[in-house]
Amino acid sequence: MGRRSRTEMVRVWARDRMSRPRRRSVDVEMGRPLTTVARVPKSSLSPGNVVWAHVPYDEGDREKTRPAVVASVEGRTISLLPITSASRRTAFAKRYAEIFDFAHAGLTRPCAVALKIKEVDLIDIVAVAGRLSDIDRRRILEPDTPPGGGTPNRPLSRAPFPVEGAHEIAGLLG
Repeated sequence: MGRRSRTEMVRVWARDRMSRPRRRSVDVEMGRPLTTVARVPKSSLSPGNVVWAHVPYDEGDREKTRPAVVASVEGRTISLLPITSASRRTAFAKRYAEIFDFAHAGLTRPCAVALKIKEVDLIDIVAVAGRLSDIDRRRILEPDTPPGGGTPNRPLSRAPFPVEGAHEIAGLLG
């Protein structure tokens, strides 16, 4: 097998986002860095942005690189709502909020946001994937504000839109 160039190694890493990249790995034979990881600017982390991040599990020291929605930013601490495409999200509807316009958010398949905040450090943000649509952002991040103003919307655990918003959903999905 031939040796891979530095550019090829970076491409291989970019394709495999499910494994945590080393912040700096060194080619043993040549003594030079194989990959470099660029920090995501803090200015691009506003609420509603979808990012790829190293999200910790509830138990233990383990983590998983997955998409997540930025809920808030305070100093170096980023509050995230993890995104999942697992089928269990439909069985536990009170714990998840579906993302209706997943393509706008930079995602490739239907997903849902877990309604449990995880806090990570700024260095654990790998990349910015996209941004939630206005409808999804209001529904997920501002559950008490209805799309047209007025009385508060129903809680996140229930149906996401009042009847008057149904035409907006149909436009997104159809």
